[in-house]
Amino acid sequence: MIKASQILEEYYGLCKPNWAREGVPVFVNPSQKEMRECGEFIRFFADAETKEVFVWNGAKALHGDMLRHGLSRPLNSLKDSEIKGEASRRGDPVWVVDVGELKYAYQSHDLFKRMNNYDWSWLSRYRIDMKSVQKELLNLFKGLY
Repeated sequence: MIKASQILEEYYGLCKPNWAREGVPVFVNPSQKEMRECGEFIRFFADAETKEVFVWNGAKALHGDMLRHGLSRPLNSLKDSEIKGEASRRGDPVWVVDVGELKYAYQSHDLFKRMNNYDWSWLSRYRIDMKSVQKELLNLFKGLY
């Protein structure tokens, strides 16, 4: 088990989609300063096993752009411990995850399994609010699984 104190913050590099004029900075386990540099809207990939979160300005590149033109790590087939998502800044420095996007990205059973079987509380270190997401999804799926 990886402890929060062992998590490294680092600049991952630039992703340059074919259509973009310039590269989009990608951060792994970003500092609060780096999170603010991403703007008001972020996209991310998070892995509950490795405690890694890849974050970038969501207005400048889609998840697919990152997979095709940026991230060298094979994230195109996500493990059960990984999720992709979008979040908007609501105050500083709280990020609210778009539950609708999560429901759209995954089949209900798959999303329920990802949310219920893994601890996502470590994302609070980056002010990404997954606790309320888990609560909302568990209420939504109550009685189904």
